[in-house]
Order: sequence, then structure tokens, then C-alpha cells
Amino acid sequence: MIKKLLITIIAILTLVIGGVLIESLTEKSFSGTESVKIDGLNKTISFTDENVGENLIIKSDSKDYYGFGGETIFYFSITNLSPKDQIIDVVYSLGGDIVSTKRFVRNDTITKDITIPATATSTEQTITQTTEKTVWSNLSLSSPNIKDVVRKPVRGTSKNGFSDTILKNETKVYQASIRGKEDEFFIEAFGDSAYGNLDPNLWAYEQKFNDLNDGDLNGQDSWTSNSSNVDVVTTGTPYEGAKHVKFLRTTGSVNATRTITGVVSGTVYVSMKVNAISAANSFYFSINQNDSVGGAYVYLSLNGDIKVYDGLSLTDTGLNYSADTYYRIGIAFETGAGGWEGLSADTWKFNIDGGDWNGPYASFQACSEMAYIQIGYAGDTNSYAFLDYISHEYSSAVVSAPTQEDVILFDY
Repeated sequence: MIKKLLITIIAILTLVIGGVLIESLTEKSFSGTESVKIDGLNKTISFTDENVGENLIIKSDSKDYYGFGGETIFYFSITNLSPKDQIIDVVYSLGGDIVSTKRFVRNDTITKDITIPATATSTEQTITQTTEKTVWSNLSLSSPNIKDVVRKPVRGTSKNGFSDTILKNETKVYQASIRGKEDEFFIEAFGDSAYGNLDPNLWAYEQKFNDLNDGDLNGQDSWTSNSSNVDVVTTGTPYEGAKHVKFLRTTGSVNATRTITGVVSGTVYVSMKVNAISAANSFYFSINQNDSVGGAYVYLSLNGDIKVYDGLSLTDTGLNYSADTYYRIGIAFETGAGGWEGLSADTWKFNIDGGDWNGPYASFQACSEMAYIQIGYAGDTNSYAFLDYISHEYSSAVVSAPTQEDVILFDY
């Protein structure tokens, strides 16, 4: 039996010169909008994911964090909806260093008199100035106390953290400043009868192909292909690193597939290019439930058109691509009712090179999760296409805004 609650924060952030500061706010009853007052200023904490099967509800003030110097701070809350109190271990796994932790004690109202000197046209005056100051109490950092329990997919490794307590139906809010160069985080919470996971992007699978052997992709890192003409190569200017995958069409279409750990929602990015535009060349990337239940499909299609499947209909998006040019394709998807990126169940959308999102589109079929990648190319004899860098990240320079708005109200 697990006797404590664990939270793992993995911050993949692009940030900060300064220590990691964790501060815990006193919990209050909540409803409506979450607005926490820190040193007199309101801080809204609104982002959450689908929370399926969870009774520790975790939210943050953003789904990713970026900084290019100075100190970057993020906030997150944990609400204990389990039927009993929890002793917690808060464990961090961050791209930067953890320097200290503090707990919120109270907000004090500070009143002081300010003297304004006399001038040639006025006498000396005394005015009263009122400010609010948040009072904190230091917490000791400790080694991670990660429990061996069934959990959702996570990324990264834990470093250290602190202990705390959350009563039944209480909400606690924490503040962290992080030193490092990353862009995302997740928070995971474990208890003897409670679990919670906040991952701004549940997609965890990443493949850069640089560590694979040159030559046939089939059989490497669980990839399967229908042709010996799907190869890991160094030629053709990879999108990232030294290697990418070449799909060469000699006779018939060529494809590559693999299974991944299934996720119900998230965003995946992939880089794609076609060597030449013609009436025959078409290259697609898809994420699916399995090899017989299809999900989201993006095509660099015939005559330079970009097409997608909207349900069972192959649809022209009105967008175009150029020959021998890498495009970074993003696919955001939702299979359930979690509302990831504002999507409803069994819908998805895509963007190109970090631009505006297109969609939403209906999934090819209703999927319970996305657990299968399929890539295919067909075209003129001896034509080819390249694929590279499948990841939850676009790059460390892309910023996305929070999309969840159901939040908590704290009154102090």
C-alpha cells in the first residue's frame, strides 16, 4: 500500500537564470475561476488535461514555459478529490536546478506612512500607503520518493522535491522558478487511493533517427516497412541531426509502420519533404488506433497540394508545398472528451511550420487512443520523399498559449 502522494514535475523549459523556487499556497474552497493573489497581483491557473480516471486534479498557469534569460516562474495547483487526506511527496524532475522550496503562509496587508517634503507651493504631507505581501515558509528539499504504481506515460527522471499534506477536498497551489533550457513540464501525483497527472502534451514518443544504423529501416527500433527501399540515410539534408529516412519508390508504394504507447490526446510534430512535385507523387503521415482503425492523415499530395482526411473524405486544404523543402507538420488530436487544444472527441487539426491551425477535422474512424504510426509514399518511378524528427516538440523557440479555461477561485 502506498502511504504517500507523489508529484513528479518534469519541466522541459527554455528558461531561466536563477534557482528553482517552489512555494505552496494555503488551500481554500473553490468554484468558478482560479485566481490566486500573490503580493497583491492576481495569478490565474487554468490549464488542465482530460483528468480521466484521476481524483487528484492538477492545473497549471500554462501548458509550456519559455525564457531567454532571467528567472521564469510557473504555477500549478493540486485538488484532492479523493475521500481522505493525503500525505504527499512532491518530487521534481526538471531541466534546471532546484534551489529551494517554500510554503505559502498568508497574505499580509502592510500599511506605512510616507512623508512628502514641503515645496515652495505646498506644505509637508504624510500619506498612508497600503500594499499586500505574501508570507512564505521554507521547506526542506529531499530525495525523490517515487512509488511503483501503474501510471500514465511520463518523460524524464526525478531529482529532488519536498513533503507536504493535502486534506480531503482541499486545493494547494505551488510556484516554481526554474533554471535550465527546456520548454515543457508535467506533474504527476500518486496516493494510496488517489492519482493525478497533468501533461500539457500526452504524446511522448520521439524519434530523431540519428542513432539508427544506415540502411534498411525495417526491424530497427520496432519499425516495420514493406520495402527495402525505406532507408535511414545521411544524404538529402536531414531536417534535424545527421540522419533521416528516405522513401524511394521503384515499384508500388512504400510504407513504414510502428506501434507506440497509446495516448488519448496530444500533439505530435513530424518533418516531411518530397523531392519533386508531379501528378503522381504523394507522401502521407498518419496516427491511428491500430493497423485497421485509422485516425488523422496529412498528405503532401499530388501536384503540390496538401490534403487531409476529414472523416472518410480526402479533402483539399487549399494549402500547397514546394519540392525538396522540409515542412514541420503538427497534428493535435483528441479521442475523448478532454478538450485538448479546444478539440471535441474524435477530431484533430494540423499546422505547418508553427503557423495557424487548420481544422478541426473528423478522425477517419472513431479511435479510443492513438497507438500506431503509418507513413506511406507513392509516385513516379525512382521518385522519393524524406521524413525526420517525430516528437512532442516543435522546437525550443515555439510558444503555445493555454487552451483550458475551467479553473478555480481562491479567496484570501
